[in-house]
Amino acid sequence: MTDAVNAAPQAAAPATPYSYDLVPYESQPFSQSEPDQVAAMARLFGLSPVPPEKARVLELGCSAGGNIIPLAARYPGMQVTGIELSKVEVDQGLAVIKGLGLTNITLRQANILDVLKEKNQYDYIIAHGVFSWVPEVVQEAILNICGSQLSDDGIAYISYNVYPGWKMREVIREMMLFHAGNLADPKLKLQQGRAILDYARKINAGDSAFGKLLAQEAEIVMKANDYYLFHDHMEENNRPCFFKDFVARGSKYGVVYLGEAALVDMAPQRFGGDIPQTLAMLSNGNILATEQYMDMFTNRMFRQTLLVKDSAMPRINRAVSDKSVRHLNFTAELTRADAVDGAMGVYNDRSGRTLTVREPVMLAVADTLIAKAPFTASVDDMIALLRERKVGPEHTDETLAEAVGAQLITLLLQGLVKIRYGKKSAVAVTDTPRAFGPASFAAAQGQRVVPNTF
Repeated sequence: MTDAVNAAPQAAAPATPYSYDLVPYESQPFSQSEPDQVAAMARLFGLSPVPPEKARVLELGCSAGGNIIPLAARYPGMQVTGIELSKVEVDQGLAVIKGLGLTNITLRQANILDVLKEKNQYDYIIAHGVFSWVPEVVQEAILNICGSQLSDDGIAYISYNVYPGWKMREVIREMMLFHAGNLADPKLKLQQGRAILDYARKINAGDSAFGKLLAQEAEIVMKANDYYLFHDHMEENNRPCFFKDFVARGSKYGVVYLGEAALVDMAPQRFGGDIPQTLAMLSNGNILATEQYMDMFTNRMFRQTLLVKDSAMPRINRAVSDKSVRHLNFTAELTRADAVDGAMGVYNDRSGRTLTVREPVMLAVADTLIAKAPFTASVDDMIALLRERKVGPEHTDETLAEAVGAQLITLLLQGLVKIRYGKKSAVAVTDTPRAFGPASFAAAQGQRVVPNTF
């Protein structure tokens, strides 16, 4: 073995402090869990979510509040509650809240099992990076809280690791834990976890399936932040599940599947060919079967699922049409590129994907999104540009809205635009502009990620 890999797994260390006190998780915002994004998905599917600006929000396992403190600052009428077991992280968050002078947010140290005993009601419940990393009894409590404490129009966002993707990654995790799982020093545990994986990669170099898996996972592990690797790969609890089992467990507590946090993650159309038709045949139109098949066909590892109370099920309509998007708002991170022959416009997004436009309605959609960025654009904004360009002057606003809606759905299914519930418009620049409070705090603390007002 190499010098970097020390010998034999050590005997179990004495009881240590809570792991998130030893290695705090970097607390930051997750846009996919933002109530405005979640509400937009609910509205897209025919529901009537509570407007975020007056919502009651609960985050379970909120770390230092990096995901919810910006919400409280952005929406003064929102009432926000964060629950976290780590005292170290709660104290960090309370210092930020005090510094910002926020009065509409409560952050407290508590066990999720204790929250189960409470009788509060929330319009949005967030559990990001928690469900798979807690014991089964706590997983059941999370689903129970969703069933008992969501309001009638409430929505829960839960992220979790899934099979079959994590079947392969578990091999890597178990190797790292066998070698270094009993080490008490977090830095040594991480160093030895990385070292044993790197050694396994070197002795399996080649074209074998296992060698390729090791090379791929080693690249991820070597680049990963310490806090992520420690809590995702080397934490005592990491309990992936199949999507079908997650949904079945939720149904015991009166919550049902609404969708994923982003429409593109539910779209078989993104695979092209006859895959959408094949999935429809295999699943017989059952959304749960479709989603499970897609997980199996794509080796999916991670989900960000939205749940609602079972009483909302009759109102869910996933047949997305131009009417579904008519009163939503949209953002995109597109930039113009050099046009190609026969194209009216070419655009790139931050991921390097290209949108080639060959007809005037899509051109107006893309140009409106760019003109409004980083703020939102509405269907009416796009119709206004079509009118300005005298595209389809014989059409009514309603027929233009249908055409715009069809193009927006295409972009949503490709993941090139994001939907928003509320409209965010540019504001006039004053003589004394101020940075967004949570962003200033995050920057002053040297955090890698800072929140914004979007």
